[in-house]
Amino acid sequence: MTLNYKTYENLLLDIKQNLYKIPPCIDLVVGIPRSGMIPAYMIGFALNTRVCSLDEFINGLKISHGARPIKESETNILVVDDSLWSGNSMKAAKKAISAIDLTGKKLYYTAVYVYPDSENIPDIALTTLPSPRMFQWNYMNHSNITQSCFDIDGVLCVDPTEEENDDGEKYRNFILNAKPLYIPHYKIHALVTSRLEKYRKETEEWLKKNNVQYEYLYMLDLPSKEDRIRLKMHGKFKAEIYKKLENTMLFYESNRDQAFEIAGLTGKTVFCAETDELINIPLTISYQKPSTKQKIKRLVKKILRVCIPFKTWRNTLKRIYKKLKSKRVNFLHVNFLKTRNHKKLNRFEIYLTKHCNLNCKWCGVFSPLAERTYINSCRLNNDIQRLSVLTNKQVEHIRILGGEPLLHPQAAEILGIVRTYFPQTRIELVTNGILLRKQSDLFWEKCQTNNIEITISHYPINIQYDAVQHVAKKFNVNVHYDSQEAKFMWKMFLDLDGRQNYKKSFKECWQANRCVALQNGKLFTCTVIPNINHFNEYFKTNLRVCDDDSIDIYKAKNITKILKNLRKPKKFCRYCKSNMTSPNGNIPWDVSKKEVSEWT
Repeated sequence: MTLNYKTYENLLLDIKQNLYKIPPCIDLVVGIPRSGMIPAYMIGFALNTRVCSLDEFINGLKISHGARPIKESETNILVVDDSLWSGNSMKAAKKAISAIDLTGKKLYYTAVYVYPDSENIPDIALTTLPSPRMFQWNYMNHSNITQSCFDIDGVLCVDPTEEENDDGEKYRNFILNAKPLYIPHYKIHALVTSRLEKYRKETEEWLKKNNVQYEYLYMLDLPSKEDRIRLKMHGKFKAEIYKKLENTMLFYESNRDQAFEIAGLTGKTVFCAETDELINIPLTISYQKPSTKQKIKRLVKKILRVCIPFKTWRNTLKRIYKKLKSKRVNFLHVNFLKTRNHKKLNRFEIYLTKHCNLNCKWCGVFSPLAERTYINSCRLNNDIQRLSVLTNKQVEHIRILGGEPLLHPQAAEILGIVRTYFPQTRIELVTNGILLRKQSDLFWEKCQTNNIEITISHYPINIQYDAVQHVAKKFNVNVHYDSQEAKFMWKMFLDLDGRQNYKKSFKECWQANRCVALQNGKLFTCTVIPNINHFNEYFKTNLRVCDDDSIDIYKAKNITKILKNLRKPKKFCRYCKSNMTSPNGNIPWDVSKKEVSEWT
């Protein structure tokens, strides 16, 4: 069961993306306490209008504000709550407001997150969110706790210092007098701690003193702290208990590394109290001893590597391929490099946005047709972390693009996420450059800190490249672009009837198994398949994508399975006339008119 978790960052982004649903005439934003005050202030800042609580509004209190000019009238009033399920809070707010004089006032009731069957209760539902759900601002006051496991140190109370953690009298004194952090009001199903069993009496005494309600207390039964460290039992013990308790749906853990370990060992959801992030990853692949046949095969490979210079042969073939490619001969890529057994994922791409501020004609990801869409940073964090585990962080090149990636309000933070999980990989941000000069110092600092390479697609538009280079040099960021403008584009030809030979199309396609795309927990062999939905929605076509056209990185057991899938022809390739497409196309660059002929 998937838990829909929203952070403060998600809340702000969801409000921004749906702000157009709110009438621009709003004079006052009223928040329904307590949680409703958070989105109320976010909306109030976005609309540059006053904000107050429900009680202040009912009692007619004058709301003060800073020196900036702001609307003073109270004709059009927006009443806001963070979420709505049954609608009881909204109904209670309406009843309280109806008791005051509303002459000359018009009220709009809204909630940011609305249960799918309750969209009609508020006047404005910004976005729907099914249950079960949990928010960053109330995770310690949520009924999910009754079906959850809790760590103690770092969650319910502070962590011990190095001096206190002596596995002796100082540690006993710490347990008895530890300062509480978050004490839930709900009864916890199970406390699962790597504290040793010999400290059960002191632990139970502290829990009783601090009114912690719980059903079960699981502690690690080992003689000493040294044994626990030697056996590396912190995360393993917690994962073992969590997996055994089948009715539990969430584990609250303080340490981020342990949180990922528990999630990986159980395949269940873990909440990290240290970073306020929800972690969903599948079961970590357990190590299996190689069979006798595999051992013999590996031994033969080792002998051959010593006796025959395979690396020299491979380098020679690569040089031949580069020469042929420069002459626009593609058969070697088709018959050898594309379908051979790769041992690692060399490169993949991430789309931060689908929409763009340039909208090139013949766009390969259909940006002119896409609605405003931003990648979810929490989902991306989990996907990148999963790929990091599968690839052992061994990826040569990651491209971050769009649409136009700099349209994403959290672009700088996402660069840091990718670098966290791939510390040695070449990370390239591809942009049209229009927004580069508008980026803050924080963006450039993030690029410098995370060693991000910026590539500007050099279109025939007015970009002050010298000014960009000046800023990049100031922050020591590598920015480069083609010296010659991209006055010509390559065009992708779609067969709307799907009459092409999909195996032949795959082999003749320059993108296949070369422009691998990561999207929503899946890897695609090209950029067309994960983005064809924009084409279908705009032109009302039905170019079908099936499960076999991608591979789920959470279901894949290892990187070998992924690579095997990527080099196989996809059924969707029947919609592509790959023999008519060239990466060095000869069609003059232009702005899209959103005509179907641009892609057919």
